[in-house]
Parts: sequence; structure tokens; C-alpha cells
Amino acid sequence: MGATVIVTSSSDEKLKLAKQLGATHTINYKTHPNWDQEVLKLTNGRGVDHVIEIGGAGTLLKAIASTRMVGFITSGSSQGFEDMNRLLEARQIQPVIDKVFPFDQALQAYEHLASQKHVGKVVIKIAN
Repeated sequence: MGATVIVTSSSDEKLKLAKQLGATHTINYKTHPNWDQEVLKLTNGRGVDHVIEIGGAGTLLKAIASTRMVGFITSGSSQGFEDMNRLLEARQIQPVIDKVFPFDQALQAYEHLASQKHVGKVVIKIAN
């Protein structure tokens, strides 16, 4: 959809898959511990416009350092969520599903998620 996507991971296998899914650039943060500097190089020092940060406190400062402009949303917007869903539907974007677990295997689903071996979403199915 026109975005230049930069994906970070510690797994070259996951980065290869990210490229196949359309990522423009990939950075292995184990081989490039200063990945924020790599992002700045890729963006000619400008930084990225948006960051989806899932690493938490350990990577937040690097995510901020790689960002052009930082903004915060103090409360979620249902309008934004609805807009996103309309876009996904209009573009027929399907999420990447790594594995679906039945509800009675929820513990195994969380263990799989914690293993960080998944690529995409880990789903717990609650109904047939």
C-alpha cells in the first residue's frame, strides 16, 4: 500500500519471511545491536514515521531513537480501530496466522507465544 516497511527480528528465517510478505528492509537486531542506527541509515537520517513496538522496555528507547516524530495516544480510539478494519476489508488484507490452538490447549498456545518461534498471530479458538 505504498509504505516502506522495516522489520526487525533476531531470526534470519523470520526476516526472510518478512521480505516474502512485502517488507522493504530487514534488520537482525542480534547482528546489529544498534539497529536504531541502521534504521536511520536506511531512512537517510530522517527516521521512520511510525513504529509498532512490541519489544517493551528493553527496546523502547531504540524505537524512539529510530522515529522521526514521536506521539502518544493516551486512550484508544474506537474510530481509529473501525477505520483500520475498513481498510483491511477494502484491501482484502489477511493476517498471518502462525498456529491455531483449540481453547482446551490455551496453555500450550501461550507457551508457543513465549517461545518466540511464531511468525504471525497465535490464535486460541473459543468456538466452532
